[in-house]
Amino acid sequence: MTPISLRHPPRSVALCHSPQWRFLMLEILRILKKRYGCALHVYVLAEAGVAFYAKHAEPGLVDSVTVRKLISDGAQKPFDGDAAAMEAQARAIEKRYGVTYNEIMMTDRHIGRGFSLLAPGFPRSRQSESTTYESILANFNADFAFWEGEFDAKKIDLMIFPQKIPSVVARARGVPTRNFTRTRIGELFHWSHEGEFVELPPLAARMAATPDPGAPVELKVYGQYEINKRNTVAGFGYGRAVRNAARWTVQYLLQRLSGRTSGYTWADTALHHLKIPAQWRELRAQKLATLEDLAKVPYVFLTLQEEPEMSLSWQSPESWPQLAYLRQFARDLPAGVRLAVKEHVFAIGRRPKGFYRHLCDFKNVLLLDPLLPGPDV
Repeated sequence: MTPISLRHPPRSVALCHSPQWRFLMLEILRILKKRYGCALHVYVLAEAGVAFYAKHAEPGLVDSVTVRKLISDGAQKPFDGDAAAMEAQARAIEKRYGVTYNEIMMTDRHIGRGFSLLAPGFPRSRQSESTTYESILANFNADFAFWEGEFDAKKIDLMIFPQKIPSVVARARGVPTRNFTRTRIGELFHWSHEGEFVELPPLAARMAATPDPGAPVELKVYGQYEINKRNTVAGFGYGRAVRNAARWTVQYLLQRLSGRTSGYTWADTALHHLKIPAQWRELRAQKLATLEDLAKVPYVFLTLQEEPEMSLSWQSPESWPQLAYLRQFARDLPAGVRLAVKEHVFAIGRRPKGFYRHLCDFKNVLLLDPLLPGPDV
């Protein structure tokens, strides 16, 4: 593994645990302990995370394991205190850190679902339905207090895989953050320069210094994306949609029996599976442009993104109002230039009803077949 680039060796590292990467994270902790001999503090989402490290981490590897829920889970506790005092505290924290609570809220797909204007069809959840504005603000106040206390008590000087609020606290204190993330090229990963927006400032300089290869470069997507895409496209038929809804029903019942839950409501998620083939047919009913059509006209290529999605709401919030960008591009293009719009296959089923027909109402928009490879366009 490539070393994490830091000015000084870390003495106290905080790691926000992600269950899907649990064994990878365990290996990262071992490398950090061997390389730096630093204190390692892990923050898990539930008691199952505590049990994982108790079972798999060798003695002396991890200095502490603390349960800290996601912001949408913690916000389900009803608020019955002094609302004016709570809101004043929230505004003071916003001023201190230079970030609004609403910006933090939109990084969570449950309590921030209102910001996903292009995804009203995304399944609702216990978190989205059982939280209030007041309970969310109160939970954010408590979360900031918790992380400020953790940074003070444990002298944290490096945070890996941070959630949004600890990222904000770390940034204000000058504590570096890092994220180990996919490059989206082959099966390669990289360490981001910082963990909040997953940016790579040296990349532009390196790109400028890289000589022109002369021959075209073949672009390769990572394998898991192709697998996910094939599975998604297979679900565009009603037969697969019914099976997916049945599979979700079994999964939901098993979660209830075990006392665990993802939070998504049974009915809304089952209905979502059935909406997907209907919206796919709505899209395919439009006149879709081909590569041959594009060869005849000058065009600007605009790819739509799925919502809600962390790479938009969290890592690049300036790109989230994609509907506004589409409208502005369509308005500002010179005469004779078309706007070629390609839908994201993972977003089908989430869009507003009649969305694709409305896109075609833009006379200078060419709606592309979403199965066309982006690099070919």
